Amino acid sequence: MKFLAEYLPRIGTVVVTIESSKEVYVKGLEPESIELVIGQGAPYTIELPHRVEIDSSQNSLQSSKDYKTFRLKAVEGKGDRDLYKNRSLNFMMQVVPQKWMKKDLLGGSFQLRCQDCKSCVLAQGECVRISEMPSEFWAELMDYWHCHKPASSDSMRVDRYAKLSPLPGELLVGNSFFLISDCWPGNKLSFEDGSVTCSKCSTALGLISADNLYKINKWDLDLVRDGRRELYPPEHFVISALMDLLNADGARKILLKCHSSSKCLLLWVFAVGLQVTLPTKNTVSNCIKVYYRDEEVGKSTINASSVQNTEELAVPSIAFSSFREKLEITHQQIPAVVKKMDEWSLGFVEYL
Repeated sequence: MKFLAEYLPRIGTVVVTIESSKEVYVKGLEPESIELVIGQGAPYTIELPHRVEIDSSQNSLQSSKDYKTFRLKAVEGKGDRDLYKNRSLNFMMQVVPQKWMKKDLLGGSFQLRCQDCKSCVLAQGECVRISEMPSEFWAELMDYWHCHKPASSDSMRVDRYAKLSPLPGELLVGNSFFLISDCWPGNKLSFEDGSVTCSKCSTALGLISADNLYKINKWDLDLVRDGRRELYPPEHFVISALMDLLNADGARKILLKCHSSSKCLLLWVFAVGLQVTLPTKNTVSNCIKVYYRDEEVGKSTINASSVQNTEELAVPSIAFSSFREKLEITHQQIPAVVKKMDEWSLGFVEYL
């Protein structure tokens, strides 16, 4: 059996779509779950992504040979209407994945270790200051500001913020990378040939930027704090970049390119901040609903620069592959009646 349970906050509805070759019976409906009987088997419970009203007259059932679709009236929570409908609130800014940020690193002693040899490359004791970057597209934002800034005689401020200049021992934290200067203390990192590497095993951890700052990828590190080891999902790099583009330009269609391959994906970011339930896991409270299709550089049926609100985004191969894999995994779990829309495939990516 395949199913998808999706909370649609703007219309106050939970939609449950079920695919099964056997007869499906509803045994019971609770505010947070629906209990089914598949054929002659044991009862099967689907956790709903949002509470529903059991006795609402708006609840309905559509049935065909292999599919059943339940439309259930959602219980409107306090603040739901403001969160999703109030145009004065920038909801997208609240859903950018934030992992290993300043608040996390200030919470106690930590070490950032090379994933390959597990040696420490950055530690709390080496950080004189920890600061957050306003956006990972800082350079692009500054180029735009310089082109469109109003006339001003305050040239000192322009020069001061034209580029990032971390202090010696200052760790700048972005959504998917860390940034340090060439005055970083210690000898655990090596900086040569345009790359940042682990001094112990020479594994590449990042790149040197045009401003001679050292950019270290979070997905190439382990974070160890309170005796626990954490990993950074590479697909979060793509999600962060997508959210930045969505916030800055309102772009909903993005041509996602892989640095080391001619393959690319045309993405249609359909919704952000959704709550869904999928067969292989419990309710996912924060995810992005994405329609996607395969493209190839040089053979793409779309020219991103010529289509309104379509952007191009090139990402490292590990981030591209991880993001695509997450889309494919969820795509295979959902009913055939909802998994395709014309030439577009549907997938969901969790960002917390």
